[in-house]
Amino acid sequence: MHQWGTNIDFGNGEDFRGAAGGRLGMSLPTIFGGHVVEAWILGRVWDEFLNNGNTVDLVDNTLVNDNFGHIYGEVKGGLTVVTLGSGWAGFVDGGVKFNNLYNTVTAKAGVDYTW
Repeated sequence: MHQWGTNIDFGNGEDFRGAAGGRLGMSLPTIFGGHVVEAWILGRVWDEFLNNGNTVDLVDNTLVNDNFGHIYGEVKGGLTVVTLGSGWAGFVDGGVKFNNLYNTVTAKAGVDYTW
């Protein structure tokens, strides 16, 4: 695509990643008002084996690429409330992915109702 003096090449979208790691967790049945709570921590090592990437060629031939074909680590942790009430459950977790090029921090929470 060429528009306003900028060339944008989105590649073909091929990407192939793999990870190896482990997760440790435990059930905490007597805290938080008697509700069943599970706590966990996860660690992984990722490798991006194939990434054709995207390229943006700015007006003066300055290239911006997203070829992050590097090994990176991930550490996450969370709490899951299995029995929040009649039909209710919830979770909260957060983590970080990192290598020598970037750090990405994530956090999320949610609730679930089953009827």
